[in-house]
Amino acid sequence: MIMNRTVSKMIARQAWLWTAMGLAVAVAGCRSVPDSEDYRWGYTVTNGTVTITNYTGSGETMAIPSRINGLPVTSVGTHAFFRSTSLTNVLIGNGVRTIGDSAFFGCAGLTNIAIPASVNIIGEDAFRDCNSLEAIVVDARNRFNSAADGVLFTREQFTIILVRCPERKTGTYAIPDNVDSIGKGAFAGCDRLTGVTIPDSVSRIGGRAFEGCGSLTNIAVAATNTSYSTIDGVLFNKAQSQLIRFPPGWSGSYSIPDGVTSIGIAFAGCTRLTSVALPASLANIGFWAFRDCSSLTNITVHDANAFYSSVDGVLCNKAHTQLIRCPPGRTGSYSIPPGVTNIGCQAFEHGSRLTDVTVPPSVTDVEVAAFAECTNLTAVYFRGNAPNLPADINRGCMPPRPTIFEHADQVTIYHLPGTTGWSHTFGGRPTAIWNPQTNTAANAEKK
Repeated sequence: MIMNRTVSKMIARQAWLWTAMGLAVAVAGCRSVPDSEDYRWGYTVTNGTVTITNYTGSGETMAIPSRINGLPVTSVGTHAFFRSTSLTNVLIGNGVRTIGDSAFFGCAGLTNIAIPASVNIIGEDAFRDCNSLEAIVVDARNRFNSAADGVLFTREQFTIILVRCPERKTGTYAIPDNVDSIGKGAFAGCDRLTGVTIPDSVSRIGGRAFEGCGSLTNIAVAATNTSYSTIDGVLFNKAQSQLIRFPPGWSGSYSIPDGVTSIGIAFAGCTRLTSVALPASLANIGFWAFRDCSSLTNITVHDANAFYSSVDGVLCNKAHTQLIRCPPGRTGSYSIPPGVTNIGCQAFEHGSRLTDVTVPPSVTDVEVAAFAECTNLTAVYFRGNAPNLPADINRGCMPPRPTIFEHADQVTIYHLPGTTGWSHTFGGRPTAIWNPQTNTAANAEKK
C-alpha cells in the first residue's frame, strides 16, 4: 500500500560543527537523526518504508529524519529538494539508502551536505547546479561512498568513480591517482576551477564532465595514462584522433591538430572562443560541438578536407549543399549561399545576435531546431517555395526538439509573391508576403 502524506513536525536541534577549514560538517559521525518536528515533507510509504518526495519548508539548516511517524526513511526521491534555494546545510539521517536523481538539483544556497554510512546509491545529477556547494562530507564508515577534500566518490565493484566536485572548488584540482572513472557531469558548473589534472588510473570520462567550467583553461593528463592525452591543455584520446574536451575558459582562436578525425560536444559552452580551424583529417562533427559558443564568429576548414567546407566562416558539407553550423556569435543579417539545399539540425541554434536570415530558392529542407534560441531573430526571408519540414522531431537531432523556431518568438517568415506551398504559418511562426525592394517587415503585406 502506498500513502501520500505531508507532515509537519519539529526537527530535533542539530549542531553543525564547522572544522577549522570551514568545510566539513560533523554531527556525531552522521549519527541517526531523530523524528522530525518543524518541517513539511511530502512522502510516500511503501512496504513500511518512507521515501521523501518533496519539501516545502523554508529553513536554512535541515536534517532529513531517520524516521517519520515511526517508519524508517530509506530514500530521498528524484527531484525531492529540486531548487529548494533556502537550504544552506543538509544532514541526511542514518538509514537513508538512496539519494535519487536530481534530488538536490538547483539548491543554489546549499554550502554543505553530510551523507551517512547507510547511503549506497547516489543518483545522477543529485547535487547539480548547487553553485554555493563548498564540500560534501561522507561518514567514514560508508562502504560505498567517500569524500576527500570535499569531493564525492563512489565505488562500483572494483571501480572508483569521481561523482561530484562541489561547484565552489577553486584553482587547480588534482584527481587522486586511485580514481578509475570521472562520472557524467562530475565537474559541471565548477566555474571557479582553472585546471584539472587527470592521473594515469583514469580510463573513462563521462559526458558533460567539464560543462560550464567557465574558468577552466587547462586539462592536464599524466603521460603514462593509456586512455587519454593532452596537447596545450586540450583533452584528447590517447591516439589523439578524437578531441574530447576543449577547456571552456580558453580565449581567442584555436586550430585543431591534423590527425584528429572526430569531435563530439568538445567546444560546447566555450563562450570566449572566437574562431576555430578544422583540419583536413576531420571526418565527424557531433551534435552540439559548437553549442553556446557565443563569441564564435568564424569556422574555417582545410581545403583538403573530404567531408566539410567553409563558406564565409560558416560550416557546410563538402558539396556546399548542406549548411551545418552558422557560428553562434555572428551578428546582424546573414544570407545563405546559393546552392544550399538543406539547413541542418540546429544550424543556427543560439544565434542570439542574428536579426534576419535570407534563404535562397535552392533550399528544399529545413531540419529540426534549425533556428532554435535565436532570440533576436525577427525575419527569415525565403526566395523560393516552402521547403519541407521534418516529419519526425527525433530525426537526426539530440535531444529531440519540438519546433524549428523554438524560443525564437519574434520571428516572422516572409516569402515572395507567386511562390508555392506557403500557408498562414510555417514551423509554427506567422508568414507574410515579402517585398524584396524594401526588405523590411514594415512594408510586408500580412496574410
